[in-house]
Amino acid sequence: MTYKDEQDINKIRLELAMEAAGLDLWENDLVTGSVTRKATKIFVELGYDEEEAASHIDDIFAIIHPDDLPIVKTALNNHLTGVTAQYRCEFRLRAKNGTWVWYANYGKIIDSDEHKRGQRFIGVTFNIDDRERKEVEREAITRALKLLSECGTMLIHAENEHVLLDAICKLAVETGGYLMAWVGFAENDEAKSISWRAQSGYEEGYLDSIKITWSDSELGQGPAGIAIRTGSTVVNHDYQANPNMAPWREAASQRGYRSSIALPLIIKNHVFGVFSTYATAPFAFSNEEVALLEELASNLSYGIETLRTRAENKEAQIALKKENEKNIALLRNASDGIHILDSEGNVIEASDSFCTMLGYQRDEMIGMNVSRWDAQLSEVELRQVIRKQFSCQERVQFETRHKRNDGTIFDVEVSGFPLELDGKLVLFNSSRDITKRKHAEERLRKKQRQLIESEAQYRDLLKNLHTAIVVHTPDTRIIFSNQRASELLGLSEDQMRGKIAIDPAWCFINEQEEVIQPKEYPVSRVIATLKPLEALVLGVKVPDTTRVIWLLVNAFPEFNSDGNLKKVVVNFDDISARKQAEEKIHNLAFFDALTSLPNRRLLMDRLHSALSASARSKHYGAVLVIDMDRFKMINDVLGHDFGDLLLLRWPNVLSPVRAKWIPWRV
Repeated sequence: MTYKDEQDINKIRLELAMEAAGLDLWENDLVTGSVTRKATKIFVELGYDEEEAASHIDDIFAIIHPDDLPIVKTALNNHLTGVTAQYRCEFRLRAKNGTWVWYANYGKIIDSDEHKRGQRFIGVTFNIDDRERKEVEREAITRALKLLSECGTMLIHAENEHVLLDAICKLAVETGGYLMAWVGFAENDEAKSISWRAQSGYEEGYLDSIKITWSDSELGQGPAGIAIRTGSTVVNHDYQANPNMAPWREAASQRGYRSSIALPLIIKNHVFGVFSTYATAPFAFSNEEVALLEELASNLSYGIETLRTRAENKEAQIALKKENEKNIALLRNASDGIHILDSEGNVIEASDSFCTMLGYQRDEMIGMNVSRWDAQLSEVELRQVIRKQFSCQERVQFETRHKRNDGTIFDVEVSGFPLELDGKLVLFNSSRDITKRKHAEERLRKKQRQLIESEAQYRDLLKNLHTAIVVHTPDTRIIFSNQRASELLGLSEDQMRGKIAIDPAWCFINEQEEVIQPKEYPVSRVIATLKPLEALVLGVKVPDTTRVIWLLVNAFPEFNSDGNLKKVVVNFDDISARKQAEEKIHNLAFFDALTSLPNRRLLMDRLHSALSASARSKHYGAVLVIDMDRFKMINDVLGHDFGDLLLLRWPNVLSPVRAKWIPWRV
């Protein structure tokens, strides 16, 4: 085997060993700055093509993280100046997709001696991203654990919700290492906005300059809005890559926010707010860290609930104290006779008004038994009443009579209920002097008796009136009718009672003998207008007959004290005879008495109307005059009876043309 072959084998061995170790060999010319052997594998890992691998050391510097570049240059200078025997450094390189990946560089100048600095700079690069990220995660988890512990201490000692929120945000920044933290509450306004209540860290007006809502709109698709809407934790791993963050990306980038997390604050299954923190690096929140922050948010929610409950209890205690003071004042100054009894009926406490009512001093009342002042119930009955009051969990009310210290007796109404006082069950009773009410009730009963008697007389009067009366409720239901109404309408009082306007039993016609609809009935018109109706002529068809009775109807509304319609009173009289007389007069005036044909007066009236219509429409009509010659001879020879018979024959003779022509006798 030649030396060259041995070199080739060693080169292959080296490459295999470096590949197994994940190393990539590189070489730079320190004089020209050019890369004489490219770390192609590293650049491919970063997503670049082989042709895009750096060919000059400045190209490498261009993709090193700005925070790491000074460290790299210092380590390189220390080796070049002989401070360190080897060049070692760890730094981040920018991948083609913009993310940062951790790498380690080990190198050495191989051709230097004591007289000159060498030119060939050879080294290896290998990926340490996983190790670095785990280290970052360990540090983040450690900070999160410490944050959780310190927040727990704060929750225990917090006395005020606002102070607690400020402290939690401050701890998240100072202990948790986050760039910024804030707490916001969901508002139930129309926009479903989120208002921030506490904040700490580098914010620079960020929260005031942006709009965030928890509605299902574009401004509600951020982590905070979704967290409130869904009740779940939302992690924004990268502001630049997350399309939902477009409305806030520019403002966040200006402040160095690269990732964020929003954790819902929940009390009794109701999401009321959100706790958000921001980090300077993308993908800064590991699963373990998220779990710890969720525990923190849960503890914060519990702390807020505890503080609110504590505040409510404190307010309740203050209110209870005020209520007790007010109750004592009311007890002492109540107008009713308030007295508190024990289970034996002895007075524990009494209002000044009760003492005055019975004519005793307060110290005389304390300890007095109820039997001393009750003038109506026996001791046995009193014990039964007291037992009943204690057994009921609601107010018991009854009437009795009290006896004053001077012996006078008066009517009272006693109402009371059991309650617990100083751990014992007592009766809280109130006595009200109802003497005036009793007198008023007696006067009212007397008036009611008089009213009943008056109403009976009124009904008797209505029943015996010759005018028909029907009374309707506002829904047209009949509540009263007299005998005359039954005679005219053909229904008994019992049959009419309860019927309404649309009942098929009614059939009313107008003067043209056309059937009218229920909405035109007198009661319906009064209900619609709330005004009286006078002198309306209607015909009513009597049930089960063809007979029509003509009525003259009047109706008026009656209102109650509130101004609402109470009832409608309809009265009507039979005008059938008058109607028939009017019809007879009409016939005598306009029709021939012998032939019943229209006479000269009606002819002239219709002729004038026809001439006016013809002038307007330009249509023409005709008048045919038929003269009966020698009619006088028939009357003279045969007599007027035969003349009348001849005239009576003419309507029959003219009957074929009467459909189109109107015959007249003139």
